[in-house]
Amino acid sequence: MKILFVDDEAAIREQAKVFLEDIFGVLDVTTIDSPIHALDILQDEYFSAVVSDYQMPIMDGLDFLKKLRKQGKNIPFIIFTGKGREEVAMQALNLGADGYVQKGTDVRSQYVLLAQTIKQAVERQEARLNLQRSEKEKSVILGSLSEHVVHIDDGGRIIWANRAAAISVNRKISDIIGEKCFEIWFDRRTHCESCPVLKAGKEARRCEDILESPDGRIWYVRGEPIKDTSESVVGLLEVKDDITEKTLIKKALEESEAKFRNLVDTAPSAVCILKKGRFRYVNHAMEVITGYSLDELLEMNFFELVSSSQRELVKERLLSIESGVNKTPSRYEINIENKDGDERWLYIATTKTIFESEKMVMLIGIDITEQKQLEDVLRGTS
Repeated sequence: MKILFVDDEAAIREQAKVFLEDIFGVLDVTTIDSPIHALDILQDEYFSAVVSDYQMPIMDGLDFLKKLRKQGKNIPFIIFTGKGREEVAMQALNLGADGYVQKGTDVRSQYVLLAQTIKQAVERQEARLNLQRSEKEKSVILGSLSEHVVHIDDGGRIIWANRAAAISVNRKISDIIGEKCFEIWFDRRTHCESCPVLKAGKEARRCEDILESPDGRIWYVRGEPIKDTSESVVGLLEVKDDITEKTLIKKALEESEAKFRNLVDTAPSAVCILKKGRFRYVNHAMEVITGYSLDELLEMNFFELVSSSQRELVKERLLSIESGVNKTPSRYEINIENKDGDERWLYIATTKTIFESEKMVMLIGIDITEQKQLEDVLRGTS
């Protein structure tokens, strides 16, 4: 811990260096004879703290402190002043000094006290700097999120907000501090009826809800209680995400899937959607052809129906389409066995599809059993 000790008396400088470096063993004391020289050395070297006498020629300790603070240097500063100068100590504290120690007759005791004061001042400074770094890092992280993060009090007044929150209402962060969240985003004079943030404060736990603002935007809102070390709620955090587009896409997909189901449920051809061979959708024609009910098919794997001679080939082809390896729709004949053990022939077409937001395979099958039987008869009579 490097300390700059400033005093115009050589004997005190020498004494201070010996005692301070001896007391804790971690202090590295550089002594200098005037504040003028001290200001020069502080331009080029780093010191953990400055200890300065008050009464010195040209520039006294208070003027030295003023100069440092005017230069923006917040280095811990301790006044080491003679007895009877309590008013000097008070002025120093008012100017931003971090402490003062009176010189006395008990030399060792005064340096023990000075060393302790230096240590405490440096530790406080380090704590302040760590807090500032932590706050800055937090602001950078929260500021880069696409979600809106807002710190509010229990009345809904905004204490802090990240950049995304301000942008969502076309305002600067500084413009929304002090405003009320329900006024800015929901054009209300009071809290939203189902506000999850208020609920989080009352119940001291995370709460969430979906809210729609007057401009038609849909929000996923999460309320988080901010607690102190005794687990008491001291603030509220509102985290919002604009899910309007996601909601509309989901609704469109649901409508599309509903239309798909209505269309294919009455189709004469068998239609099913498979995920790794498992049935995820089956139309009525597939039930008729296989003899299995819808519930039974949804518990089965399609490959169980395929004849053993074709099973591995069909499995390989379907899985390659689902994984995207085979990007060409595949058409061929397969032989299956229905619930009664009868052989059925299907002419199938398979293609990759998105169903319930997942990559799957759609299989369309035409029952060609009668055609195959007729071909066998014709071959037998030729």
